[in-house]
Amino acid sequence: MNIIDYVKQRHRQIKELIRQLELEEREEERGSLRVKLADFLAAHIVAENEVLMPLLMKHLGSSALVFESSEEHTVVAFMLDRLVAIPLSHHTFSARFRVFKDILLNHLEVEGYDLITQLGQVAPEKKLEKAGKEIELVFCNGLREGWEKLVQSLLSAEKAKTKEKTGKKVGKKAVVKKATAKATKKSNS
Repeated sequence: MNIIDYVKQRHRQIKELIRQLELEEREEERGSLRVKLADFLAAHIVAENEVLMPLLMKHLGSSALVFESSEEHTVVAFMLDRLVAIPLSHHTFSARFRVFKDILLNHLEVEGYDLITQLGQVAPEKKLEKAGKEIELVFCNGLREGWEKLVQSLLSAEKAKTKEKTGKKVGKKAVVKKATAKATKKSNS
């Protein structure tokens, strides 16, 4: 299967897992579905980051949609981590799930239709077939690792990339330090 068909198939499966989680009323089943969605989605994001994103960059260049899709992977991973971190019965779970779902479904639509369609128009079929095999392998390896390890790895890698690009610390301490310095400077003025 080529990478275009592969990604479209995975996106349909993710949407189905979301639908099942929304409809399921039994808490134990919802818990199992949430973990299944987390494992599946984290492996999917890793596979796309390792195989699809480089292919998009090579054939579509550094378009805003490619960068946006990559950024959305990080946001979805962050939201996924927050979604699985709390009990299903927690008073914020429904709100977190709705925000997560909205961001994810928008991402799947833009990536699955706009970017994938463009890629299919410019990339050679042999490359698409080869990439389809590669992305399946990365996905299967990711499933074996589990969502938690994959999400933490994704978020850590993103922090490291941001630090490397900006030369600045990233995280709560850096934000607090910057805000404190700004407030001190203001009060001294």
